[in-house]
Amino acid sequence: MPKAGPARAERSRPRAGEHEPRQARRKDLRYRVAIETIEDGQRSPCLIQDISETGARLRLDDDVALPERFLLRLAENRPQSRLCRLVWRDGPALGVAFID
Repeated sequence: MPKAGPARAERSRPRAGEHEPRQARRKDLRYRVAIETIEDGQRSPCLIQDISETGARLRLDDDVALPERFLLRLAENRPQSRLCRLVWRDGPALGVAFID
């Protein structure tokens, strides 16, 4: 069965060696979370690799299609979450921007 949603967001991060201006400083972090789709609540486990006030770099456990917008569940069985927009994706790695 084909996976729904965009296969990949347009790649917007710089190539190796290129300067990348950031809106906020990123902090390395290894923390287990889950992506939850807004439409049906389906969860996909992932790892936050780094995070800032404006977004995060994640690594999915499984190759799943993702919608453009979704919730990042920060704690199991707790209401803490952030609404995210998919900015780029390269296989299991992806970058998200937090939406206020």
